[in-house]
Amino acid sequence: MAYSKHKFRSKFGVDYPLFGPFGKFEFDLRFELSPPRSLNCIHMFSRAYDRARAVSRVLFPDLSKIQVLTSLYSEEPSPPYMRLRVFFENRLSRDRFQYQGSEFKKGDEWFVPHYLHWVAYTPNNHDEIDTLLWLTLSQESAIKPTTNADLYFVDTNQGFYLHPYDDRGMDLVSVNRALSQSIFNQFNDWLLDYDREKMNAVFAN
Repeated sequence: MAYSKHKFRSKFGVDYPLFGPFGKFEFDLRFELSPPRSLNCIHMFSRAYDRARAVSRVLFPDLSKIQVLTSLYSEEPSPPYMRLRVFFENRLSRDRFQYQGSEFKKGDEWFVPHYLHWVAYTPNNHDEIDTLLWLTLSQESAIKPTTNADLYFVDTNQGFYLHPYDDRGMDLVSVNRALSQSIFNQFNDWLLDYDREKMNAVFAN
């Protein structure tokens, strides 16, 4: 299934996934993936990886509906394809990466003006999903291999995307109440306590 900006916009009002999206849509959830930082990076990463894989197995029973969107940061208008090399080195097929376009960001007090280049990947199996989760969850740790690209696991038909941002946490962005309610019930113990009051207000009966 090819990525469709038109279909994504019809669900979420934008062409591409938003970074740090929790709370921007009605049925969002936020997960705490790793244990307290008093534990070492191996324990933190392994817990995060196990939790992210468990949630992904429930959310993605049919991989034919999933696209993985990769956001590549660049100060140049041409996409930095070299930043995809870590994906190729880990046996993800070059042929299944498709360039989608770019967004220009004006910048602010934290970032200079830049481009976000978007590339879509079509996963074939859950081993590939696991590889992609590993690469994005390891960003802020000493674990290798890793990528500094942002990854979003998108199911436009069901109206959700999953954004694991590092070994600390992961957002489920959703306009699908029934799906989010099911995930809320099944993985309640893994939700981030800091935002639990907001999630409970929507999903706890």
